[in-house]
Amino acid sequence: MIEEKGRKWLYVSLAIALIVPLTTIGQAQRVQAVEQPDIDAKSYVLMDAESGRLLLSKEADTPLPPASMTKMMTEYLVLKAIEDGTLSWEQEVPVSANASKIEGSQVWLAENEVRTVRELFTAMSVYSANDATVALAEEVAGSETAFVEMMNEKAEDMGLNDTHFLNSTGLPQDMYPNPPQVDGEHLMSAKDSATLAKYLIEDFPDITEFTTIDKATFREGEPGAIDMINWNRMIKGLEHEYEGVDGLKTGETDAAGACFTGTAVRDNLRLIAVVMGTDSRNKRFEETKKLFEYGFTHYELKEFVKGNAPVPENETVDVRGGKKTEVEALTDRSVRFAVEKGTEKKYEAKVTFKEGLKAPIKAGDVVGELTYLYNGEPMANFQPVPLRAAADVEEAGWFRLFFRGLKDVVSGVFNGIADSVTGVFSS
Repeated sequence: MIEEKGRKWLYVSLAIALIVPLTTIGQAQRVQAVEQPDIDAKSYVLMDAESGRLLLSKEADTPLPPASMTKMMTEYLVLKAIEDGTLSWEQEVPVSANASKIEGSQVWLAENEVRTVRELFTAMSVYSANDATVALAEEVAGSETAFVEMMNEKAEDMGLNDTHFLNSTGLPQDMYPNPPQVDGEHLMSAKDSATLAKYLIEDFPDITEFTTIDKATFREGEPGAIDMINWNRMIKGLEHEYEGVDGLKTGETDAAGACFTGTAVRDNLRLIAVVMGTDSRNKRFEETKKLFEYGFTHYELKEFVKGNAPVPENETVDVRGGKKTEVEALTDRSVRFAVEKGTEKKYEAKVTFKEGLKAPIKAGDVVGELTYLYNGEPMANFQPVPLRAAADVEEAGWFRLFFRGLKDVVSGVFNGIADSVTGVFSS
């Protein structure tokens, strides 16, 4: 008997000796899984491109020199002009003396040289050519000063509250022979840069046709041909290649350091990473990779509500004074955002309808909004989704409203009697 008990204790001890280390390893792995990366940059953000939520950040709202990441706004406005029909891809652009004298990265445009919008846009997107950028800005607005005014107006429209542009390129003003006449400092925050990238990708998804070009030749087959290698070395075919990267814009000046706004998509999840103020060209890609690795490892895209659909348990909203007493409320767009893997149930829909809605109501009128809570707290950086009426609700006449009111009164009386009777028999 004693020997048998001894054997049992031996088995238990061996089991504990095996289980404890394995448990410790499992706990260590879980801790390591949620550990945030150490990013060597003055500021950075990791954004979910679908919702605009920041998944990681440091000094996200601090305005810093953005260098050539500025050109994302120039790209946006050029693409908008093409969309509006005031500019075309094959339109020929004569190069001004001003544009031909811009320093920094360039394709050595000569005064009066004529190039198409497509050629100049490619040089700007792939090679960050400052002379091509200024030539496009002048073609769109007549002068770079006028174009910068457009840039700042659009920045305000986009809610880029920590951004101000002085030129279309991001170059220091002293590198301009004749700088645009705009006051202030040329600054943009990491969050604003990511938001600008989000708008650029959403409104003009074809931008990636240019930003994924690894190599191109400017003036191909002509004297003065220049081989251009994309400054974004994370795209396919270049030395820092990272799966899914399809943009977007690098930047580098003495004041800005080495910066990068990158975007990548995997399994329908698109992330935007911005690093500002790194100390080398390679470092900006190394730090961006850390952000992407963290995002794609720990997050996945989830759809909570489809677009043009009712929110479960909040399908209708009451309407006063209408032929109908309620109207179906539909989402303005689908609600999808990145969630930490395994935490989907921690998110809860919160619907807020407008109070005292009165007829008449037109289909498409905003009748409320949808937000989301995480662990009972409002989600940071989540933009509320408008809820719109699914149908018209016409104003009811006095006759209908009178009998509806009478019906409510009678119903209330009978309900009161029923409650009284129930109370008597219950007692």
